[in-house]
Amino acid sequence: MINSALHTRRYDLDWLRVFAILLIFVYHCGRFFDYGWWHLKAEQHSVIAAAFSLFGEQWGLHLLFLLSGAGMYFSLQTHSTRDNVLGRVKRLLIPFLFGVFALAPPQVYFERLRNAEFHGSFLQFYPHYFDGLYFFRGNFSWMGHHLWFLPYLFLLSLAATPLFLYLKKEKGQRARTRLVVLSEMRGGIFLFALPFVAIQMSLRQLFPDHASLADFFLWLICLVLGYMIVAEPKLNAAIVHRGKLALALAILCSAIIVAWLLSPNAPAPSYSLPYLALMALRGFNLWFWLVAILWLGKKFLNFNHRVLKYGNEAVLPFYMLHQTIIIGIGYFALRQHWSVLATYLLIAASSFAAIMLVYELIVRRLNLMRWLFGMKRRNSSMSKTRLAILLIFLLPFSVLAQTSAAASPFELLWQFDTHG
Repeated sequence: MINSALHTRRYDLDWLRVFAILLIFVYHCGRFFDYGWWHLKAEQHSVIAAAFSLFGEQWGLHLLFLLSGAGMYFSLQTHSTRDNVLGRVKRLLIPFLFGVFALAPPQVYFERLRNAEFHGSFLQFYPHYFDGLYFFRGNFSWMGHHLWFLPYLFLLSLAATPLFLYLKKEKGQRARTRLVVLSEMRGGIFLFALPFVAIQMSLRQLFPDHASLADFFLWLICLVLGYMIVAEPKLNAAIVHRGKLALALAILCSAIIVAWLLSPNAPAPSYSLPYLALMALRGFNLWFWLVAILWLGKKFLNFNHRVLKYGNEAVLPFYMLHQTIIIGIGYFALRQHWSVLATYLLIAASSFAAIMLVYELIVRRLNLMRWLFGMKRRNSSMSKTRLAILLIFLLPFSVLAQTSAAASPFELLWQFDTHG
């Protein structure tokens, strides 16, 4: 049986996907100033940046995996399993491999410059990019820096596909019905937080790092729940019904968690009672935010707009480009020694403009770039003459391919003697 949800475009989920990517952009612009490790760090730190980082880490990527699960539902209704897998290879693995060799190297380069571990131009650095593995005292970013999300999503999609196919069958329909009945009980929708709580309490002590095995299982559950909320409209209705309460609980839990983690008494990963309590709170908080955001989306974002069409197509290229450009611009911005707020605004505004410029002028208009960035082919493509003019125009301004350790990105590649 094909659910009527198949024929209903969920504009709210499309908008949430766009906003989730923008949230990640804002989050990464602030990573220079929080208290945790990142590729480049400012000399000044900000408790506001630290609080926002801790807040976003509670649910940001989980929302993306949930939305990806929703997308898988629609895809599996109209395409074969084989076509789905091939489509994800094109949309996830090809962009990932491209990013490993083209988008991650500039990030490593600027990090090495910042830490005085390399002196020279980017072209001089690139052969050294293959010296050892990143995180193991080397340079080669085998996980693609921020692009690790793409192979994770690919693997999780493969892992979840058999379950999704089962849920389409008669036995799977009965399992879905039982979940709907549970969600319609008084407060039943909040019982869906229990798997998150169980994983946080049992695995986080053993795997405290980001994108570890604990996160793998959390994201897998998010993927499955994303599938379910579009497969079963009654489940989505139960979420919307409790959205206002979920938002209040999410705000309360987030305030407690952020204050706790920033306090001197923040518990270290262990099976101690305080840490278990913190992990239980994080598990509930994650689900509260997902419910609240889905409610907000359904309430305010269930409409179409030409901006949405543009944003939907730009989501993946924007994600792929954003951290490389943020780090490139951030490297030069941090050397100005401005205040945290002024530096943040400079990085955010300049990075957003640069991302959109690269996307609009290069990625969106060239079929080769569209393929490398996981986009569908366009019928019309830029002429060779226009392409040549564009490349000549952009040559002096390319931070990623032409900067040295100079004080400004406009000192070109050909200035090999640096004093940074």
